[in-house]
Amino acid sequence: MELIVDFLFEFVFDVLLEIGVEASKSRRLPKWLRYLLIAVIALFLMAVVGMVVIAGVLMMQESMVIGLLLILAGIFLLGACIVLLRKNYLKRK
Repeated sequence: MELIVDFLFEFVFDVLLEIGVEASKSRRLPKWLRYLLIAVIALFLMAVVGMVVIAGVLMMQESMVIGLLLILAGIFLLGACIVLLRKNYLKRK
C-alpha cells in the first residue's frame, strides 16, 4: 500500500511540475503569472538542494565520507539547477 501511495504522490507531483514548467514558458500567460511560476519552481529546486546539503551535514556526525559525498551532490545539484534555469529562461528571446 505504501508503494502505491508513493507512486501516486510522485506521479501527481511530477505532472504538476511539468505543467508549471511548460506554462512558465508560454507567451500566452501574463508575465506576472509566468514570473510567479518561475519563482515557485526555483524555490522548489532550492529546497531539494537544501535538504540534500542538510542531510550531508547531519550525516557527517556518523560518517565523514558519506556526509561529504552528500554535500558534494548538493553542490552539483545546485549547479545543475542554475544551468537548467538559465537554459530555459534567460536565453529566450
